[in-house]
Amino acid sequence: MQVKQTVDNVLYRYAPESARERVDRFKGKMSARIGGQVELNSGKTLAVQAYAVRLKFANRLDSMECDVEEFLRTGDDRFRKSYRGHQSL
Repeated sequence: MQVKQTVDNVLYRYAPESARERVDRFKGKMSARIGGQVELNSGKTLAVQAYAVRLKFANRLDSMECDVEEFLRTGDDRFRKSYRGHQSL
């Protein structure tokens, strides 16, 4: 299935496999790492791996918009302080 939609997000390039495995553990059973392609604002297309919420957990999502810039400014620090499993990642 091919889906084309615009999503504001952060693209981390050249992440080592060990980092992806840590994110896999954090995402747990709710998400699956999948392959895909993204088109950058420049028009260039890149092969990527992204996380998709598994359908059986879709009811846990809400309709609140995520402000990526706000998260990058404040959310990461709050996450590190409040997520108890962070050190095990």
